[in-house]
Amino acid sequence: LPPPTPAATDPARPGYPAPTENPQAGYPAPTESAPPEESTPTQPTAQPITQPTTPTGSSLIGLPPLTAANASVVTLLQSLSLFQDARITWSQDGTQFAVFHPFSSGEIRLYALASGTPALIEIDGHPLSVNGVAFSPDGTQLASTGQDGTLRIWDTATGNQLFNQIITFQSATFADSVEFSPDGTKVALFVSPESALYLYNFPLANTPPTILAWTEHAAPVVSVYPAPDWQTFAWVGRGTLVWMNADGTFRGEQVSHEDFIMNVLYAPDSTRLFIQTAQTINNTSAGVVIVYDVQTGQPLQTLAHPDFVTASALSPDTATLAASSANTVTLWDWATGTEKLSISTPNLAQTLAFSPDGSLLAGTFNGGVIQVWDVATGQVLATLQPGGELFGVRFVMGGTVLAAMQYDGTVQFLGVAPE
Repeated sequence: LPPPTPAATDPARPGYPAPTENPQAGYPAPTESAPPEESTPTQPTAQPITQPTTPTGSSLIGLPPLTAANASVVTLLQSLSLFQDARITWSQDGTQFAVFHPFSSGEIRLYALASGTPALIEIDGHPLSVNGVAFSPDGTQLASTGQDGTLRIWDTATGNQLFNQIITFQSATFADSVEFSPDGTKVALFVSPESALYLYNFPLANTPPTILAWTEHAAPVVSVYPAPDWQTFAWVGRGTLVWMNADGTFRGEQVSHEDFIMNVLYAPDSTRLFIQTAQTINNTSAGVVIVYDVQTGQPLQTLAHPDFVTASALSPDTATLAASSANTVTLWDWATGTEKLSISTPNLAQTLAFSPDGSLLAGTFNGGVIQVWDVATGQVLATLQPGGELFGVRFVMGGTVLAAMQYDGTVQFLGVAPE
């Protein structure tokens, strides 16, 4: 594959105004402009579904960590109504989340849980709809990008805008998403029509980005997944995968899969990549999770399932991979390719999430059902139905709260109520 398109080097080109000193956080002064014209099997004991319908009003501060000993008494503590089809992004420490609607206004709602209840800051800076947001690793700043073709930075404590730059793209008019590097030194914009990643040093200044591009891909790249160290980037097409180094050179050959790549996970040390897809095994199509060595691009394990894999998650210590298929959640020792546990479930788990200490696993199901399992035994600790259909669940507030996110825009906060 040829090297990527070189980055522009002229800081005076359109879209990169000359820096003007701004005392606020060391950023250049914001620039405003009109938007572009277009823009081994375990059978768990059956558990009754509990339906906590009324929040207790309990504070989310000072709660005990969720464990196998107390998960059976989890109840609904607070409920927050947002709007249908809300997109929710959480801060790294799980104490803040940002909400936007990708097909509506440019408003961003920022909620902080530090006071024990969601405190709202409304950010209304994008004139057109927002495409993506990302928190800095320390949670003090929020990056956003939208249909107006800008990259903006916000102070999460005040909602004040710290930086605003109109991006000059090669052919597109806006970016699809934005992401911070884990060390907070870079911000990336992914531009699907260009199959390109725009990398900026952070804090931002009015200087051109480094542009990494997969120019030989026949169709637009679906997404780019940076390794946690941001030294390797996994470029994913519909069923294709290729690795690129941070300098734009390619690592290994393009890998093609029989089916779409549905999920991508990295080990925290950036040495392993897990992809969720399907392939033919013994003349039968099976759902698989393939484990790759990031350095060599070679597959290490293929974890086969009886049907399509609908969800997967990696434990915090990376020793266990959870995957859902055919009304079963399997816990794998992925390094050896052996099953640790097989847990029967009500139906297909749609999403999976480990607790921060890796002792619990939560899954969401049709009908708004949540199950919480003991990772050591596979026992069902709780079966909950706090509300409507769910698109995700996450352990937040240091693992003391389980946040359940519904398609109707409701966020339910569950935990162990104080005595």
